[in-house]
Amino acid sequence: MPFTHLPFVSLDWTAGAHPLETKKLVEGQPVVLLEFAPGFEDPNWCERGHIIYVLDGVLDLVLDDRTERIAAGVASNKRGRIDALAWDADYLYLIEAKPKLDGAALGQIENYLRLLPQTAELQSLMGRTVRPIILCAIDDAAVHGEASARAIEVVVYHPAWWDAAQTKVQAQQAANVAQLEPGAPGTGRTSVRQNVGIVGGT
Repeated sequence: MPFTHLPFVSLDWTAGAHPLETKKLVEGQPVVLLEFAPGFEDPNWCERGHIIYVLDGVLDLVLDDRTERIAAGVASNKRGRIDALAWDADYLYLIEAKPKLDGAALGQIENYLRLLPQTAELQSLMGRTVRPIILCAIDDAAVHGEASARAIEVVVYHPAWWDAAQTKVQAQQAANVAQLEPGAPGTGRTSVRQNVGIVGGT
């Protein structure tokens, strides 16, 4: 697993986008250390998701439907928007993309369905039939069945890099198993690790 050391201690504080905000960042890394002075309130609405870890103090996070208070020592993964939204004359499509279909993906798109009628900027699209869709690379038969029962469509998508990676993993697994055959080099080992993660994408 790649490991990146972020030397925040040796970095200088720089001015942020708000007068009460300062920050430390490492060029090319999607991690920022932020410090907010008392009274900070961001007037802008962020459309992107963030993983937040509070080191000291308290952070009030304003979401679509509520405000959450995050205390020191607490991590929070906040995403305020669906991955994709599309519509035509008859349908409004809510599309959530996930590497793997699981219960969390199902719960997340159901939460978006609950919030949809309360979302002011989408009121002009109301009146259309809503079609929730989960786009995933790895299917799960049980969750897929549950999604179908709840009228949530599941689309399994395999980009070219995914098929190539799966082929490579399967070949490595076969080679690992072959090493355990009697007379094969390396016999005497009692186990073989076959849980191989796939990471990639473009």
